[in-house]
Amino acid sequence: MERQRGRPRALNREVIINEALKLPPDEFTLPRVAEDLGVSLPALYHYFPNKEALADAMAEQINELVDLADHYLPWHEYLRGVLTEYRSFLKQSDYAFGRGSRVSDLSCFRIAGKRSEKLLQRLNGFIESLESEGMSSTQSIEIWMVFQDFVRHSVLTGASQDALEESWQDFQSDLRRAEADSIPTVANLDDMPCPDVEAIFEAAVDVLIFGIAKRYGLKL
Repeated sequence: MERQRGRPRALNREVIINEALKLPPDEFTLPRVAEDLGVSLPALYHYFPNKEALADAMAEQINELVDLADHYLPWHEYLRGVLTEYRSFLKQSDYAFGRGSRVSDLSCFRIAGKRSEKLLQRLNGFIESLESEGMSSTQSIEIWMVFQDFVRHSVLTGASQDALEESWQDFQSDLRRAEADSIPTVANLDDMPCPDVEAIFEAAVDVLIFGIAKRYGLKL
């Protein structure tokens, strides 16, 4: 059934932003947002004159919702806190834009491609924290970029147990159809229960933190 056009009584900036955030970045357009809300395009223009204005508001929304750790914590606790908070945000929201938004593969200094005063303040505190451990500004930026790459691009950051179990079922189906003699060790996994995604995520965070500490000689 086709939705009726016109501005609904509840239409406001927050409703528009939340609906737009559900779209993957490559599907984000004002006409698409209007269609999903069941309103006319001019109704959106009353709140946002163009796509860029809405994108700015969406980036700020993501930024405000992810309550990152305070930078006065030891560097490794800060990193772990940020990763944990971001994973919690992804698990509790259906914001596809927040999961996949990036202007380029190394967009590490903005939120969804937009300037963020809050993020710059966090970066400032992050560098101060690492410099107190003897790191140079160059080393601190390197660590920030490694850390941001994991935060934004790791599949584990937003993975659900259901998704892992579905993948695990496919894996075990493939094992049952394979020649067991050619893969004897792997073949024994056909009855193994699905791993716990939270445990895997924590292991990945440990590897990241211990790897950074090893490479740069940082204390844990």
